[in-house]
Amino acid sequence: MNRLREVSLAGVAQAINDAFDRHANTMDDVDRNEDLLSYKLIGAIRRVLEDPSEQERQLGSQSGFYVAIQAYKATGRLEQQHGDIAIVVTDLDHHLSGAGFYEAKAESHDGLYPSYKMRQLRRLESSTPHLAVAMYERQAKAVNDNAYDASLGCCSSGEAHQLRYCRVLPATWVRQFSRLEAAASKMMPTSFGHHFVTRYLLGRDLDFSRNSLDAIDRWVRVTRRALPVVLEVVISRNPDSQYTSDPLGILPGSDLAELDTIEYTPLVLKPSTKESI
Repeated sequence: MNRLREVSLAGVAQAINDAFDRHANTMDDVDRNEDLLSYKLIGAIRRVLEDPSEQERQLGSQSGFYVAIQAYKATGRLEQQHGDIAIVVTDLDHHLSGAGFYEAKAESHDGLYPSYKMRQLRRLESSTPHLAVAMYERQAKAVNDNAYDASLGCCSSGEAHQLRYCRVLPATWVRQFSRLEAAASKMMPTSFGHHFVTRYLLGRDLDFSRNSLDAIDRWVRVTRRALPVVLEVVISRNPDSQYTSDPLGILPGSDLAELDTIEYTPLVLKPSTKESI
């Protein structure tokens, strides 16, 4: 990471949603799995934050928000045992760094989420503050991105809502239900872009109680060595900010004997058999 790029937060959430929706809408059915969908989602975030449009640059000059971003994961023997998505946000202005996590679940043909297990989510949520559940939908579904809407129920008939392919619910809500679709029927999810910007990028739901390495290490141990894709974002409101520190490095949770088999490349996800982010 070098100099931070100028972006407009007003357009970031929608741009991330639009970029992921385009991928999800054209993806072949045989390719629909949680891992590939997570790669596409991380890729959408990176494209939006790394290459803002001219309109976003103009708006950014008003909001004065600057970011740098990179993504990576462990490869080698551990590649087959990775988890979901870890978000690490460093605020240069306030010298803070926090971590947030998404547990991803993909919808099946019958409208269920077969990988969802209430007991597993309860275990994760108990050790991961503000854990969020990202739902990869087969068809775009309604989201409620109105921060001032405190209602729990879904929209009434005739009420207009945006439709998105990736929706998010807090794990504290979801873990009360034996089925994920039941949780989504009782409280309308937000879009992924809205949650990412308002809850993680702006720090509201990040874990600041421990350093980011410790938070990821805890995630790895609780998920039983499931390594997440790590998205590391640096933010500042100073246009002259420079950030050249090394990224977090090799993910924790590996035995010493396995370290020689792990390849680490910043900025680019390099699995041996899957396309890069």
